Amino acid sequence: MTNKQSLYLKLLFFLVIFSQDSFSQTSVSGNVVDDNSQALSYANVLVLSPIDSSLIKGDLTDDNGNFHIKEIEQGSYLISISYLGYNTYFSESLTVTDNQEIALGNIILSEGVSLEEVQVTAKKALFEQKIDRLVVNVASSLTAAGGTALEVLEKSPGVIVNRQSNSISMVGKDGLSVMINGKLSYQPIESIIQMLAGMPSDNIETIELITTPPANLDAEGNAGFINIILKSRTDLGLNGNWSASLGYGKGETASASVNLNYRKDKFNIFTNYSYTLQSQDQKFTNYRKVFFENTTTENDITTNREPAENNHNLRLGMDYELSDNTVVGLLFGAYNNRWTMDAKTLVKQRSTMF
Repeated sequence: MTNKQSLYLKLLFFLVIFSQDSFSQTSVSGNVVDDNSQALSYANVLVLSPIDSSLIKGDLTDDNGNFHIKEIEQGSYLISISYLGYNTYFSESLTVTDNQEIALGNIILSEGVSLEEVQVTAKKALFEQKIDRLVVNVASSLTAAGGTALEVLEKSPGVIVNRQSNSISMVGKDGLSVMINGKLSYQPIESIIQMLAGMPSDNIETIELITTPPANLDAEGNAGFINIILKSRTDLGLNGNWSASLGYGKGETASASVNLNYRKDKFNIFTNYSYTLQSQDQKFTNYRKVFFENTTTENDITTNREPAENNHNLRLGMDYELSDNTVVGLLFGAYNNRWTMDAKTLVKQRSTMF
């Protein structure tokens, strides 16, 4: 090995040793049981922000009542656990400052109060486990309001969205297929991610995470399917709805959508347009310290980024009902995604000789 190669190896070693990652992550686990210490399967477990109770991550308990939510960035959170017929559990604020696993142990849910006469109002849980799929009931969740379809996917159990590599994986498998209203989308995954990033969650009824495809879909792939079911109106005549949201969190966020539908007899025309703005400031820090030939070199790098993403989505379609089980139609879809960013990087370097 030459002296030059040895020098490169030493530099690489010290850079690895002293590089610091500012995005520490943690996980939360526990076991959900009832008053009789019986495990509660498929209970909804949500990681919420203590500031506004917005959804950060979610999961369902397994057959033994266990849950393990991974890849949570360091910070403060609340844990909410709900199960039909039982009182909802809320934890105290959990503060995480470094990589660690928080074990909550056994969490007991007590049954609701029994009354002689009650009026029952049903509301779908955010996550609903079925035989072959997990259903995310977006329309019934206040925690998903004002977000985008991609953000809902990122918070769904078993789904990992990598925006840098433009990939979506489910239960550790890449190459899954995406469907809109039960119809396969043959767009590249990069285009699908951009489309979902600009689709307000207010337009979505449910998201189905299909890990065990039925017979009619099994030949299409083995990585699973994500079926996004959009809201639809079946009223006769002209009807529609609109929504808008505005927020600020280290930058402006906004979304708006308009849905129109005209139905007469068996003929139907529909359209929807949506717009989203994401503009959160980002700050990255990196510190490196290298010892080499009696000299200590320190590098302190700070990068401030101001990204802005404007996304427009348009869908226009028509269909005709041939029979109760057969509908033919046409659908046109278009989107425009414009992303810009201003960035400033400050580098401080100091060398000390011994």
